[in-house]
Amino acid sequence: MRKIKTLGLIALILIVGAGSTQVANAGIEPSPFKSEINKLNAFNNHLTAIQEIVNRVLACPPVGNTQGTVRRLSAMDRQLYLLDASVESLVEEVMGTQPDDQHDWNDVVPALTIVKDTAHEIVRSIDDPYLDCSHDDLRLVDALEQISLTADMLVENATKYIGDLSGEVNCGELITKEDCHLSSPPRMWNEPTGTCIDDQTDVPI
Repeated sequence: MRKIKTLGLIALILIVGAGSTQVANAGIEPSPFKSEINKLNAFNNHLTAIQEIVNRVLACPPVGNTQGTVRRLSAMDRQLYLLDASVESLVEEVMGTQPDDQHDWNDVVPALTIVKDTAHEIVRSIDDPYLDCSHDDLRLVDALEQISLTADMLVENATKYIGDLSGEVNCGELITKEDCHLSSPPRMWNEPTGTCIDDQTDVPI
């Protein structure tokens, strides 16, 4: 009998807990841009995979025949171009959708900021002047530099899109917090959106 009462009490607690959760979530509508946010998360996963491969090449460059590695890097460069085009198409789709009373285009900004930051890490890894390994094969060097250029293009475009979606004015190429604070005159860094802006209002820095 005691066991049955205990099970009944547990069931009651679960029911009450579930009801409380439903009450807590009442009135909170999902973002109308959930599909686009999921796509951006998938884009970032792809970028992360590219970054991991690039880092492995940088850490342990192939010795001897590098033709296979060069082909793989060239394929990843094409993937970056496609990702950049996909991000552009997605942003156009978002900006062509009318926001509702609870959500606006800013919903997409955090996921897009993550994409921008991951692409920027690819650029920083390749452009790091303190790499332990040197690359003697010019084809390998050219392939890595091309990836850096394409990833940087993605960073610049994503930075512009973030400004468009959030309604902020971006400061050109000032894409990092450090660059933003060191600019002349100093600009404001918006932490939530990861953008450097000209607006001199009270923005978290």
